Amino acid sequence: MSVGRHLRSMRRVFEDYGIRRLGISLAVMGTGFLLSTCKLDELVTPPPIGSLSASVGLVTDSAAFGSTARHELTVNITNMGEGSLSWTASRARGSAWLQLSSTSGTAPSSLTIALDPSGLSIGSYLDTLLFTVSTGAVDPTRVPVEFVIHPCIVTELALGVEKADSITTSDCSATHRDGHFARVFGFDASAGDSISVLMTSGTLDGYLMLDSTTDGSIPSLQSADSCLGEDGDPCLIYVLLPDSGTYYVEATTHEPADTGQFTIQLLPPQVPDGPSALRQFGADSTTLLGAGASLTDTAIVFKGIVTDVDTWDTLRLEVEVQPVGVPFGDSATAVSATIENGDTAITVVTDFDDDRGYRWLARTMDQTGRASDWLAF
Repeated sequence: MSVGRHLRSMRRVFEDYGIRRLGISLAVMGTGFLLSTCKLDELVTPPPIGSLSASVGLVTDSAAFGSTARHELTVNITNMGEGSLSWTASRARGSAWLQLSSTSGTAPSSLTIALDPSGLSIGSYLDTLLFTVSTGAVDPTRVPVEFVIHPCIVTELALGVEKADSITTSDCSATHRDGHFARVFGFDASAGDSISVLMTSGTLDGYLMLDSTTDGSIPSLQSADSCLGEDGDPCLIYVLLPDSGTYYVEATTHEPADTGQFTIQLLPPQVPDGPSALRQFGADSTTLLGAGASLTDTAIVFKGIVTDVDTWDTLRLEVEVQPVGVPFGDSATAVSATIENGDTAITVVTDFDDDRGYRWLARTMDQTGRASDWLAF
């Protein structure tokens, strides 16, 4: 066979395998031939398969025990190579609490992952998201996920400070009321202290519980879904605390799964205000007697308005009357009937001596025995 025919035959073989397209050429050298290449390594190497990259490398989150609000996070998926790349997503452990908005897509794209605390007990939960390319030629991209379920978080509640807060589906389950969300507040007290708790809301029907521990197996000290027997916002009034230590107030709802805004206030017993609008009248209780007036009978009616910051308190007016020149002894001469906060109290003193001057003091006393300072008429 001639050299020309041999080269033409070789060229047809190479063309059958596409070698011409790879830039291989033939050259005659004497009576033989030579193969030469043009960057053959680069031309025959396939383009990179590509690999996935997730916008987060680790997911860590937590939720309160008994909460039901899902925690959502968007994950962006990109192709580290050129062009687009199909992927699938899965959970290594198949955890039901770890939920995906999509299990497949083409990078670049995104998906939403959700962590659902519903029904989970206190503890740490682990799983791993696996993002796999459709060719399967590279290892999956892994995103570890940790979800911690924690007990109720206790918020400090200071005496005398009104705190605005809200109950949401992200809050923990009420200690003694399954299916109810709650906010838990803590405060320190000494044995023998007396406290009152007020919860007010325009959006939910509240319920209060007072505990000496966060252990739900131990009954609460007191609870209330009303205030002093009246429907509406709940209150705990003058609760005597038996021991020194930390106490917990649980603000929750009357209806299951209810949510809304509220305010809460922890109050110690308050000393009443001093009486106001003090007046002295004749025995008919209508004839006003000014200072230094002469008494035409043997009785004087004393009147005054009694008030207290503790609006639920019942109050009375105490009066001490002494002859001029005799010191006061911090002891009531007469005491009114018990009346509602803000009303006018009335008391009567009799048996005055003729031709003798008298002076008097008054104070407000509440049902706990706390009294205002004495005020002189």
